[in-house]
Amino acid sequence: MKQIIILMVLTGISSNVFCQAEEVRITTLADSIKKHSGASKLRFITNTNEAREYALVDIENKTPFLITNGGIAPSISIDQINFEEKYHVYFYETGCSYLKKDVEGAYNFVVLDFILRKYGKAAIAKISKDVFGIDDWEKQN
Repeated sequence: MKQIIILMVLTGISSNVFCQAEEVRITTLADSIKKHSGASKLRFITNTNEAREYALVDIENKTPFLITNGGIAPSISIDQINFEEKYHVYFYETGCSYLKKDVEGAYNFVVLDFILRKYGKAAIAKISKDVFGIDDWEKQN
C-alpha cells in the first residue's frame, strides 16, 4: 500500500511539473530562430561593427532582439510578451554568461534606432531599463 501511495504522489508531482513547464513557456519566438539569430552569435565576437551588422541582418530577417541580462533561470514578464507580440521585437537574455557591454550595446543601439523609426517614442517608452545600453541610447536621442 505504501508503494502505491508513493507511486501516486510521484505521478502527481511529475504531471504537475510537466504542466507548469508548458505554462511557463511564454516566449513568442521559437527557440530554433533564437539559436540562429545574430543575437546568439554576439558571445563569439569582440567587434562592435560586427554586432551592428548582426543587428541589421536580424532586422532584415524580421527577428530583431533586445539583449538583456538574465540570471540563472530565464524570465519574461507579461509586458515583454505584449511588446514582442505588438512590435515583433524579441527579448534575448544572456543568462549567466555575460557578453561584452560594448558589443551588446552596439547591437541594441541599432535595434533601438529601428524601433524608434518604425514605431516611435511610445514603443521606446515601453522597453525595460534592463536592456543593455538603453540609458546611453536615450541620452543620445
